[in-house]
Amino acid sequence: MKYKLLISILFFLLASFYGARGQTFAHTNALIHEKSPYLLQHAHNPVNWNAWHENPLELAVKQQKLMVISIGYAACHWCHVMEKESFSDSSVAKLMNENFINIKIDREERPDIDQVYLLACQLTNPSGCGWPLNVIALPDGKPVWIGSYLPKKEWIDQLNFFLEAKKNTPEKLNQYAKHLKEGIGNAQKIKVKDGQKSLVLLEDVLKKIKTEIDFKEGGLKGIPKFPMPGLFDFLLRYSFQYQDDTLQKSVFNTLNHIADGGIYDHLAGGFARYTTDEYWRVPHFEKMLYDNAQLISLYAKAYGISKNERYKTIVEQSIEFLEQNFKDKSGGFYSSIDADSEGKEGVYYTWTKQEVKQILGKKANQFCEYFGVTTTGNWEKNRNILYQNNQQSADNQVYKSNIKKLLLARNKRPKPAIDHKIITAWNALMLGAYIDAFRILGNSKYLTQAKHLADFIIQNQLQSNGQLKRLSYQNKEGFLDDYAFTIDAFAKLYQCSFELKYLTTAQNLVTVVFENFKQNENDFFSYSSNNQLFINDNVEIIDGVLPSSNAVLANVLHDLGVIFQEKKYEETSEKMLKAISNQANSSDYYYWGNLLMKSQSNVYEVCVVGKNARNLAKKFLKMDNIILIVSEQNENVPLLKSKFNKGKTMIYICQNTLCKKPTQSIKQAMQLLKER
Repeated sequence: MKYKLLISILFFLLASFYGARGQTFAHTNALIHEKSPYLLQHAHNPVNWNAWHENPLELAVKQQKLMVISIGYAACHWCHVMEKESFSDSSVAKLMNENFINIKIDREERPDIDQVYLLACQLTNPSGCGWPLNVIALPDGKPVWIGSYLPKKEWIDQLNFFLEAKKNTPEKLNQYAKHLKEGIGNAQKIKVKDGQKSLVLLEDVLKKIKTEIDFKEGGLKGIPKFPMPGLFDFLLRYSFQYQDDTLQKSVFNTLNHIADGGIYDHLAGGFARYTTDEYWRVPHFEKMLYDNAQLISLYAKAYGISKNERYKTIVEQSIEFLEQNFKDKSGGFYSSIDADSEGKEGVYYTWTKQEVKQILGKKANQFCEYFGVTTTGNWEKNRNILYQNNQQSADNQVYKSNIKKLLLARNKRPKPAIDHKIITAWNALMLGAYIDAFRILGNSKYLTQAKHLADFIIQNQLQSNGQLKRLSYQNKEGFLDDYAFTIDAFAKLYQCSFELKYLTTAQNLVTVVFENFKQNENDFFSYSSNNQLFINDNVEIIDGVLPSSNAVLANVLHDLGVIFQEKKYEETSEKMLKAISNQANSSDYYYWGNLLMKSQSNVYEVCVVGKNARNLAKKFLKMDNIILIVSEQNENVPLLKSKFNKGKTMIYICQNTLCKKPTQSIKQAMQLLKER
């Protein structure tokens, strides 16, 4: 026993002293035991970082020390900057170690904690919120200050200010923390008008959103510019359904600008997270799975309406990029690729004109003109971001050849780090991307890949107790977005694969959500399960770069309520929409707009049953405003009850479960769908 203990101690000391490939480190802290790439990036800081576990929290209470809680993610550029400037500095570390309990959090591991502190930041310091999100908190976790990146001197000043405040005016700190906690709680409450019966009109919602759109450069007004694929997906759907040509053109304009800009990787495909300018040219170079998955879906749907071949190419190229760079051998997809390599932001993706000339030779000039490459550079230090600078079409063969040569050269550079976390919610979004690519482009390999990814989620992220995990390397229960996005993706996969197991899995997960996340005081669902609540019972309703988990859940509950004839689902969805509708009048509630469309327009149920059902049902795959239920045998799906007719394949066009006369003709069924 003693021998084993000595071996363990020796191993820990060696691990503390030696890093990867024999590299020596002067410092090693408790983060060395974590699996998060972001936390491991800080494992050799002189700051005595801890992960968010019980021991450091108990220690803060016991020692009555303030806490520094620093939140970020592996691909975050400014997180790297602050790590180098402040958290690697011995004088800063001494100040933090002697006076604070220091905690590092990966926001992708613990989005519940990140959401609460981010909301507190937005209430107190709205212009200074982002990542790293740095919090100074009382020993019980209640915040007294929240902000983002600070240069070293300002960070030291901030720490000293609150040390003095704790020493001289502790009652003021406690009072401020109490009021801020109450503010967080009030901000999270759903404001329901007494006796509200009617829903806000779609036209009112769109009128407000149109004031926020940048009709010239695309996207929303202001900088930085985020693609906001969920919002423009809603606008595309609305514009098509209600023949709003102006709105539809604004969506295509946005997609064209993004495709031209530096936010899109013209060599390999895929999209950066956002740009710092209004023209989509200068990105922060990190690439996130959730952005890319949603943008693939959006470009696929836009191709279905416009038949713009460029959109189709972007879908195909971006899927290939994700499969080559994000896909794990287990079948899941990683969370992100870093903005930095060789210690610098964007160096992997940018070029000097001299580099381009050396690689392309005589063909370099046309390429440089097309992509805005200059001797002085269109970015920093004579380097160039590739963005389409010239609207003239390039020679296709020459263009492809040059792209291939530059890509081969780029692949020899030191690559940005990959965050190998496999997050359930984001993989569900990737599942949705495959589904939309299959539905619209008709390529069967995307359906095959969708089923493989769905089976990966079932086998690796779904636990024996029926609960979903958040992460592949933890057994802790996931959050509401993990459930909502997965339920939604599985319901959609059933409607194009026609395999009942995906629909059954979705229903089983809904049961868990009602048991573990349903709030008692209203019709919404907590972001964290009943066993994981932190400071406040957070309810996510506002849509951002990702749609809110409650909005996604309300939408899919509507659909599953129809399929399973389950009033509990439909009534919950309707109550959620009514409760939110009095404030759902901006782009912050775009995904609720999808549910508004379902409630205020004709959404049909299309039931195809019989021996040739799967074949006939393929004709409906590209339609967005239907719920498609398909079976070749008499399966136990309530909406199909009494519809199976042995020896025949029948198509039922229904609305609110009331069906028109069934037909065996696709042409006649399509005509019935037009009769609104």
